[in-house]
Amino acid sequence: MSKMYFHIGLHKTATTFLQEQFFPQLENTTYVDRKTIHALDGWNKMMMADDSLYDEEEARQEAGQWKGDQVLVSTESLSGKPLFFHVINRTLIAKRLHSIFPDATIILFIRGQEGLLLSHYNQYVKSRDDGYRRINEFIWFPGKAEIDTSFFGKPQKLAKGYFNTSNFQVHLDTFKHFELIELYKSLFKNVYVFLFEDLIARPEETLTKLANITGDNTPKIKNLGKTKSNMSLDDEALYRKRLLNRLRIIVDNKVVIKLYQKVLKILPMNEENIDQKYVSHIAREYYRENNRKIIEKFPEIGIQHYTEAYKF
Repeated sequence: MSKMYFHIGLHKTATTFLQEQFFPQLENTTYVDRKTIHALDGWNKMMMADDSLYDEEEARQEAGQWKGDQVLVSTESLSGKPLFFHVINRTLIAKRLHSIFPDATIILFIRGQEGLLLSHYNQYVKSRDDGYRRINEFIWFPGKAEIDTSFFGKPQKLAKGYFNTSNFQVHLDTFKHFELIELYKSLFKNVYVFLFEDLIARPEETLTKLANITGDNTPKIKNLGKTKSNMSLDDEALYRKRLLNRLRIIVDNKVVIKLYQKVLKILPMNEENIDQKYVSHIAREYYRENNRKIIEKFPEIGIQHYTEAYKF
């Protein structure tokens, strides 16, 4: 049987760079990419379906197609999907993975919560035509009271609760890293936790450590340190894209939309960009204790070296 490695994310931790430029160059390791694993019925169900639909034997048989002395599978959906499924399935996935490959090696990248929230919000606005909410509307946390600012119908007060199922939002508990790390370390013997911040600050050193896990040589990547994938919008572009998305909700006319795009290009931003200030404050208040738990129990991970990123 092949020696198995699973890179499980997180989302927004340079996963696209690793999947497209790093993992394919590992010489001694068979690489199973995100598109491949999501196209397999059994593994797609493993990540997305409940027990009434999931078939472990189907997933086992599909994994039997992966050839080589060692195999590395990479998809951030193995750690749950923050926006669509609100990561309520991440423990289920971890247990299913352990059931099939109890001796697998787990590779996990984490990132400071402020950066994660801003990056997810940027992706939401950039990639969705209905991505028009401000970041304070995009984020949900227990006990939050919110007004639905939809154009359709009268504004409606939403009930307080652990989660708001009425809107497309991300829950702050999604990025409590301590519980996810503890979950995988309780199931698997070999769990390697990397920091996105280390990858940005010391790319060669971090990638060498990553390659050493599989015993491969570090791939030679051109312009390492300057290489970027899935680029975020800058503040001005994000502001204009959000306004454009808002128009698309109520107008279905290509001529009007194109005209509006031209107008947006010459209009200055007419509101203060408070997104980062809001997220910085909420990250500090919400994640301080959780991050301190990581420092106390898993100091080797090193988040204590990035005070501003992890807000402890």
